[in-house]
Formats: sequence, C-alpha cells, structure tokens
Amino acid sequence: MSFKFLLAVIAHRFRFSKSPIVAFLEVTQKCNMNCIYCSSDMGLSSGEELSLEQIKKLIRDFKKLGVFVFNIIGGEPLLRKDLIDIVRFGAKQGLMTNILTNATLLDLQTAQNIKKSGLSLFSLSLDGSNEAINSLTRGKGSFERILTGIANAISTGLPVMVKITLQKQNIDDLENIVRLLIEKRVSLWTADFAIPCGRAKEMSPLQDFSVQERGKIIEKIYELAQKFKKQISFFTMDKIYYNVYSLKREKPNVLQKLMLYSKGGCGVLDGNSIYINCDGSIRPCPFFPFVLPEVNIKTRSVIDVYRYNEYFGKLRDRKNLKGKCSRCKFSFICGGCRARIYAQTGDFFAEDASCDLFESAS
Repeated sequence: MSFKFLLAVIAHRFRFSKSPIVAFLEVTQKCNMNCIYCSSDMGLSSGEELSLEQIKKLIRDFKKLGVFVFNIIGGEPLLRKDLIDIVRFGAKQGLMTNILTNATLLDLQTAQNIKKSGLSLFSLSLDGSNEAINSLTRGKGSFERILTGIANAISTGLPVMVKITLQKQNIDDLENIVRLLIEKRVSLWTADFAIPCGRAKEMSPLQDFSVQERGKIIEKIYELAQKFKKQISFFTMDKIYYNVYSLKREKPNVLQKLMLYSKGGCGVLDGNSIYINCDGSIRPCPFFPFVLPEVNIKTRSVIDVYRYNEYFGKLRDRKNLKGKCSRCKFSFICGGCRARIYAQTGDFFAEDASCDLFESAS
C-alpha cells in the first residue's frame, strides 16, 4: 500500500466524507476465458458498452467525487481496443489507475504500452502452482500463458499483484503458489473466496466451504503471509475476515489498531467503493449481485448517485445490520461481506452465517 493511498484511506475513514476511495469500471463483458467462478455469466458484450467519451466523463466525475484508485476490469479489459486511451486519461486525471486482467493476452509490447500510458499496478490472476490445478477452474493451457503474462508485466518495472480465488482444488496448493510468485518476483499476493453470483452460482454447491473450513483457511493465509512477508507482501486492504483474525491473533497496540481501523470493513458498508457496469448501470461493488434500479451514468451523474441514492444510503448505515453482525465487537473493521450475504440470503443486512470470528460487543 503506497503512503498516499494510506493517507487517502485514513482521510476517508475519519472524515466520514461522501466519497469513495476506489472506483471499478467494467469496460467490457467480452472475455477470452470461461472461469467457473466468474461473477459474470454473460461472456459476450451486450452491444451497450460505454463509449470512450462517456468513460472520460465518468473519470472526470470520479476525480470530482474524490476517488483515489481507478480499477479497470472486465470481462477481459485487454479486449477493449481503446484501453490505452482509458488508462492514459485516468492517469492524467491524477488517479492511481490499475488493470485487472487474466494475463493470458498480456504480451510484452502490450504490457510496455500500458505502462507508458500511466498505469500504476497490474493485477493478475492465478489459481494453481501447476497446469493441472490451475486448469480446473481457468481452462486447459492457461497456466503457461498466465505465467508469460506475469513475466511481461513484471518486466515493465510496475508492481504486480496476483489474486488467488480460493477453491477446494487449490487450498492445499496455496504455499506452492506463493513460492511460485516469489520465484517470479511478484510484489503482492491476495486471496479471496468466490461470491456465488454469475457463473459462480453453478459451482457454489460444490465449492462452498463450511464455517470451520473458512476459519482454517483464513488461519492458513495468515500463516503464509507471515512466513513469506520479507519476500512478498499480502494485500490486506479489503480482507475483512483476515483483518479480524489479525486483530485477534496479534493483540495489536493502539497504533496498530488505528491502522486496522483505517482499513475499515466491507467496502459496501464503508462506502469506500463503487462499481460501474460496462453499460453504465451501477452496483455497490464488483461482486454485489444487485444493480441499482433505474440508475445509469449515461443519464445521471455518478456523483449524485453515490451521494444521494437511497440504496447506498441504507448500505452505508451499520445500524441496519442484523443478527450477530449487529452485536459483534469487530463490526468496525468487518460487518461481513455484504455481497456474499446478499447473494446467499437476498437480504442486504442479514448476519454473516459463514463467519466464526464473532465476539459479542457487550
């Protein structure tokens, strides 16, 4: 985490301003892969993608709104022909502009051109330390192409973060994956549970972890992060369960608690993120299977939507939390993953039944 980013996070957390820190823009739904846990179940563009001029207006509004990080995602963003123009414009507006890509199309020339356009970070995906494991979710032949993409990204000199989507097939392979990333000189790694929306709905019954399994996985990630922290950093910004586990495990001092508090909890509850679909519709976060009704940035400013939409207002009020989430002493750095909870229950504010970290605030 850069110092400037940390300052932005702390400022957001303590001034209670109506501005997100991170904005996500889905520039296309087209994709060259068919990952089983993808939050999208379309795969092809609807033909209603935002134009470059509409995207530029949106980026200007992000800047006015106070956004610090601008994440470009898909689908596969490298399939968008004007991607370089989007990156360049975001960077010129002073936003920390990142690309989240599956890496399989990232040749050396493309990586260099994107870097020159002002990119701040490459965020790539890998789900196994070998072809056999990685191909179970990302398709046969993808492993070597991803490693090539990672190498090309690293060669630009920019930081590279690799995301691992946690599945039953790769839990026992996590340490091997981290070792591989260290060998490839990756700067950051992160790991997330899949959210049961889009195509991930179909894999959910087979891939869902029990409460006890989730607890053990979080512990395992923590142990790996500590074991290899001098060689590769674990990105903890939006890791609500990880941050709670860290707080319980480390017994931090006041300053460390302040750092944890500044990270906040679920980005939806903290209001620190906003997600724009490629057609201009809006969701609270990339994995939230709920689109704000009758709202589109083609006809309404994203600034007005973020500040005054009734759904955003309700979601940013922790008083609406129910069950154990409303009573937990760690709510201030957690609150549960609202995207997962909504996908499982249809209730924005239901308790997080998958969490075993609850401690009563009373």
